[in-house]
Amino acid sequence: MDPTMTADSDVATLEFDGSSKGNPGRGGYGFLLKSGEEEITDSGFIGDDVTNNQAEYTALLRGLKKADNAGVSRVRVRGDSELVIKQMTGEYGVNSDNIVDLYEEACEVVDQFENVDFEHIDRGSNLIADDLAQEAAE
Repeated sequence: MDPTMTADSDVATLEFDGSSKGNPGRGGYGFLLKSGEEEITDSGFIGDDVTNNQAEYTALLRGLKKADNAGVSRVRVRGDSELVIKQMTGEYGVNSDNIVDLYEEACEVVDQFENVDFEHIDRGSNLIADDLAQEAAE
């Protein structure tokens, strides 16, 4: 059963990251979901033939689904993948066949929320999710 986040904070924050050792190679994801004082982290191994962009989208999807299952209605999504963030905001098109399905699934999950904002951050501001993803890809 997924933990429920209390509504102490108006907006939950999701920080996500994916890692691919070899691109394509061993892939992992990690995310940190924060609401008020509550934090949920998760990470996992994706597979042996994963691109960096597939890993990034997997991290985003896992984090969004966890937020939805935890009862979050508004989320601020922060990630260091410019491609994923700008595709999700519509600034970039999705041209790679290997991420189209992941992108479409992410859009469907986003529609479950009252509001989702996306923010591109530098890698140094995403250290927890980055560490989780790196470890999961080992």
